[in-house]
Amino acid sequence: MRIMTPEHSVETVDEDDEFASDAKSPAYDPYLEDYVLQLEKQLSVKAGMLEEALRLHRSFHLRLLTLEEGLAWKDNQLAELAQQYEDASLKASRVAGSDLQL
Repeated sequence: MRIMTPEHSVETVDEDDEFASDAKSPAYDPYLEDYVLQLEKQLSVKAGMLEEALRLHRSFHLRLLTLEEGLAWKDNQLAELAQQYEDASLKASRVAGSDLQL
C-alpha cells in the first residue's frame, strides 16, 4: 500500500503494518498528533480537577452532616432545658399558691 508522508513523498507500507492506512484513512499528520497530545493533556488536567472537586464535595458533605447532628443535639438540649424551666415554674407557682392559702 502507498501512503503520503508529511514530506509529501510516497512511501510503501506493508498491509500488516499497524500504521498502514486504508483508502478512507487520512495520511499521517504531525499537527494532528500534536492536537491529540494537547487534548490528552487537557483531559488529564480536567480529570484531576474533577477528582479534587469530588474530594471537596465529600469533605463538605461530611462537615454538613456533622453540623446537622450538632444542631439536632443542641435543639434537643434546648427542648430539655425549656421543659425543665416549665416544670420548675409550675412547681414554683404551686408552692407560691399553697403559701397564699395559709
